[in-house]
Amino acid sequence: MNFGQNYFELFQLPVTFSIDLEDLENRYFELHKTSHPDRYVGASDQEKRLAVQWTMQINEAYQNLRDPLTRAIYLLKQSGVELTENPQMGATFLVQQIELREKIDSIETDPDGPEQVEVLIRSISEQTVELQQQFITAYEAGNMSEAREGVYQMQFMVKLQQSARQMEEKILGY
Repeated sequence: MNFGQNYFELFQLPVTFSIDLEDLENRYFELHKTSHPDRYVGASDQEKRLAVQWTMQINEAYQNLRDPLTRAIYLLKQSGVELTENPQMGATFLVQQIELREKIDSIETDPDGPEQVEVLIRSISEQTVELQQQFITAYEAGNMSEAREGVYQMQFMVKLQQSARQMEEKILGY
């Protein structure tokens, strides 16, 4: 158990945004097989505590690496780039966000709401994938300023997608 490892080292993965999620999951389950606290029932209290801490570390690493946004944030953090709470965003991007929010709000009363929200969710997903590609390009080129901007934009898109999914649930009566 090496608590000083970064998440990529823990799973023996290259430090990159593009990872194989199935491979990550397999590595996660393999680590759990050897470190789960249930394997330490007859061990000392210290060994039990270490097993719990190690399992928590594995779980935290897995949660961070399997989600594209948190993975991007983690990569930036590993590169010494900190995110600010209220970043300054470009006017064009902010106008686009306002328009998408208004679109989400207007869908509720639209007779074609279920179809429109589905199209909107797909569009937001596609835009998010584009932002992820832009992040990859900037990060791999060492352009951390642009990579950070990409993360900020991904954060907006993730929130928009959550709002659109909530609207979908509301329209469909879930």
